[in-house]
Amino acid sequence: MASACTVLRRAGVSAPMLRAGTGSFGFSTLMERARMSPDLWAAWALPSLLLSLPTTTQTPFSADAALARARARPQSRCAIGNINRSIVQMEYAVRGLLALRAQELERELKSGTSMLPFKDVIYCNIGNPQSVGQAPLTFVRQVLALCTAPFLLCHPSVGDMFPADAIERARKILGTCHGVGAYSESKGLPVVRASVAEFISARDGHPADPEAIFLTSGASKAVMLMLNLLIRDAQDGVLVPIPQYPLYSASVVRFGGTLLGYDLDEDAGWGLDLRAIR
Repeated sequence: MASACTVLRRAGVSAPMLRAGTGSFGFSTLMERARMSPDLWAAWALPSLLLSLPTTTQTPFSADAALARARARPQSRCAIGNINRSIVQMEYAVRGLLALRAQELERELKSGTSMLPFKDVIYCNIGNPQSVGQAPLTFVRQVLALCTAPFLLCHPSVGDMFPADAIERARKILGTCHGVGAYSESKGLPVVRASVAEFISARDGHPADPEAIFLTSGASKAVMLMLNLLIRDAQDGVLVPIPQYPLYSASVVRFGGTLLGYDLDEDAGWGLDLRAIR
């Protein structure tokens, strides 16, 4: 293990710079240098070095002394006993023991030494139709391809490679944003929200406001966002039909609410029995 002074020298940090404290060489500069030096970016080194920076030019800085104090300090570790209890209590069977066992079997099959009486593992724990052969939505992938590689729009043969509607949609999206790699509004790209509003209006026969639409990275994120917003404490109960998708039960526990499950009536087409809920 290199000494602290050696580590600092590798990062281009000199003693005069450190003695300058928060002046010409402050926290941000040290952190920037640390990113370029794996040794300096050690979990026990950086906090101690930052805490040991002098606040005045009269106090000399001793990196070795700082590291010695860090080594003597008890190390905190994440364990079941000292992390968020809600995380410990929540269950998410969709990616639980069955899924883990399926992954083990799949690796065994790929190893070439398997004695299992089957050749494939089909995952049915989540709705993943493409994993069992369903073709993806071509239009979406074509638009994404053009948006992520906009130079294709200038290619003389773009019309042969992509359909006209995909080209038009990609140009519309790129014309209203700074590219797919840039940050957008928190609610999502305005042009996409406007398209969603048009679809809802046509489907439901009622006008939809793009400013009231929030885009999320999948339905699960939207569910978690709303439950996190609504649940205040364990006195807030959430009615969830049984059988249910584990996302709901796991999220309710995660955010500190109370799950109130109710059974659906199989004889009534898995319908809702209000009397049972009451």
